[in-house]
Amino acid sequence: FGARAHYALADALDLPFHDAAFDVVAANHMLYHVRDRPRALREIRRVLVPGGVLFASTVGERHMIELDEHLHAIGIDDDLQG
Repeated sequence: FGARAHYALADALDLPFHDAAFDVVAANHMLYHVRDRPRALREIRRVLVPGGVLFASTVGERHMIELDEHLHAIGIDDDLQG
């Protein structure tokens, strides 16, 4: 989004923004690292305007399965999924 967006590094459990400050919040590949996910989601809801949108993504349970299979095929047993 370039200059059209506001980017910030912040603690998801205590967002330093006013209520209803954003139309969109993006949380890509990070929510599974948060120690209190319900609290983080409440914070995201708080900073979104009514009707705002959260875009969140994560990896699936089997996201590394193909690499694991290829490594196993060449004799390297390293469970990348665990």
